[in-house]
Formats: sequence, C-alpha cells, structure tokens
Amino acid sequence: MVDAVKHPHIRIARLDNVKLKRPGTVEIDFHHLVGRDGEASYHQQSVEIGLFSRQQYRDAIGTAGLELMEYQQGEDIRMGVFVARKLL
Repeated sequence: MVDAVKHPHIRIARLDNVKLKRPGTVEIDFHHLVGRDGEASYHQQSVEIGLFSRQQYRDAIGTAGLELMEYQQGEDIRMGVFVARKLL
C-alpha cells in the first residue's frame, strides 16, 4: 500500500509491504520518504504482527477481566475494532 501526505512544509510518502512469515504471523516493512525544507530523508522499519481470529480476541478480552461493549467494522476500519471496559 502507498500513501502520501502533502502539506506546505512537509511531504511524506509511505510504502508498506506485508509478508506472511508463518501461519498467524506477518512481517510488515514500512518505508517512509520525508521531504522538508528542500531535503529528503528515508526511514525504514520492520515489525512482526500476530494475526488472531475474532473469537481469540473475545476470549482474550474476557480473560483480561474486561467486558466487551461493542465491535465496529467498516470501510475505514477494515480489520475491526473491539471496544471493552474494565469490570467494576
């Protein structure tokens, strides 16, 4: 995926590459090109992220002593968001 931000004093281009490392784990390489004051700099970072099912998230929320309030998913939130609160 490629994103770009253009403001009067800064421009940022971001590229990310997602690779399956093993079942349930992906590695994401982030590449950022930042332009500021006529100069450009390049930044790179790699992270490994675990992939879990919705049920695994629900189970973890309950195990942590939290109450699931809602689950939201949509065009802007493709992977979904769990909203929980601590039980009193």
